Amino acid sequence: VLVAYLSGNPTAPYRRRAWALLLLLLGSFTASRELRRPLMAFALAVVDAPAPASETAGGHNTSPSWAVLDMNLGTGGSLQALGVRRNAVSRDEKRLAEAVVHRLHEGEVREMRHEAPSSVEVQAAVAGAVKVQLRVWLPGGGLVVQSIDAHTTTAELELSLARRLGLHRRQAFGLVEASGRPGAEDRRLPLDERVLDIVSAWEKRMASAAS
Repeated sequence: VLVAYLSGNPTAPYRRRAWALLLLLLGSFTASRELRRPLMAFALAVVDAPAPASETAGGHNTSPSWAVLDMNLGTGGSLQALGVRRNAVSRDEKRLAEAVVHRLHEGEVREMRHEAPSSVEVQAAVAGAVKVQLRVWLPGGGLVVQSIDAHTTTAELELSLARRLGLHRRQAFGLVEASGRPGAEDRRLPLDERVLDIVSAWEKRMASAAS
C-alpha cells in the first residue's frame, strides 16, 4: 500500500510522510524475502532517478517528482517487480530511499525490535530525518549528542562515544540508566540491546507512572 501511495501521489510532503512510515516499519520489523526484492527495486530506482531540473544548473522543475513501480502478484502469492518508470526525484527523496535500502540490508542480519518506535523516532521520521539525535550525559555534567538509528545497539553506541571522547581503554567506560532516586543504583545497559528500544521502554514506564 505504501509503495502504491509513493508511486501515485505527486504531492511531495505526503510522499515524505509515506517514506517516513516505511522507514519506521523497516526499523521495527524484518521484511519477508518476497517483499524485500520488489521493495529494494523500487527504492534503488528512486536512488538512481535523475534530479529535477530545479536542482540542476538553476533550471525549473516542470516534471513530476516520483518513481513508479509496476508490481504483480505472482504464483504462490509472491510479489514480482515488472518494471520501474523513473521520473525526476528530489535529493530529499533520494536520501530517504537510500535509508530504505540501508534498512532492507540491515533487516537481513538484524532481529526484529522488542519495542514499538518511540515518539522521538516518529518525530524524526516525519521531519524527514533518517537518524535520531541522542543526548548522552557524561560524569561531571558534560553532554554529547550522537546520531543513532533504529538498529544501533548499546555496544555500538559505546564504541562510537569512546572514539569521540578519545578513550583508549574502553573497558572503564559504559552506558548506564540513571535511577534518579536517592539511594537507588544505576543500571548498566545490556550491550546487545537496541538503544531506541530502551528509549521506548522509558517512555512506556513514564506514561504508565503518569496514568
